[in-house]
Amino acid sequence: RGERQDYVIGAAAPVRDHTGKVIAAISSAGPSIRATDDLLAVGETVKEVADEMSRSLGYLAQLYE
Repeated sequence: RGERQDYVIGAAAPVRDHTGKVIAAISSAGPSIRATDDLLAVGETVKEVADEMSRSLGYLAQLYE
């Protein structure tokens, strides 16, 4: 069950194992009043970290795209 709060923003990305199965996720969230133009950069960082974790678990994206 998800929740939605107007004053909270966040970004999330999946972490995959060597088979491509999603086994976890990482996220970053905070109050929207502190959001700046860097919000897109935060989302990109979350994705990059999740991709790095996935690669460390043997996930090779090009095999599943």
